[in-house]
Amino acid sequence: MDSHKSIAHLLKILGNPIRLKILSSMANESKTVKNISEHLGLKQTTVSKHVALLKINGIIEGKRNSSIMHYAIVDLQAKKLINSLVCHAIQTNNVLSSTEAD
Repeated sequence: MDSHKSIAHLLKILGNPIRLKILSSMANESKTVKNISEHLGLKQTTVSKHVALLKINGIIEGKRNSSIMHYAIVDLQAKKLINSLVCHAIQTNNVLSSTEAD
């Protein structure tokens, strides 16, 4: 797969708001489906479906701790992109909030 197709494929996977929220929630630490579900207020089945897709595409990996699976981001390009997008969103919201106050 050439680099443009690879980038487009990654963007397609990340282009879903639920998957972005899931990945943002695990940006700094591994999480279980239950952790993510409770943090985002989503059904565990919804989170599981998206986690499976992220795992199949090599963006996250799971490690079993006794009977509980903990997921973490392993694709460094995806992690950098997500962190960049989150920072941009925070800055944009701060700019919008400060201009609305004027």
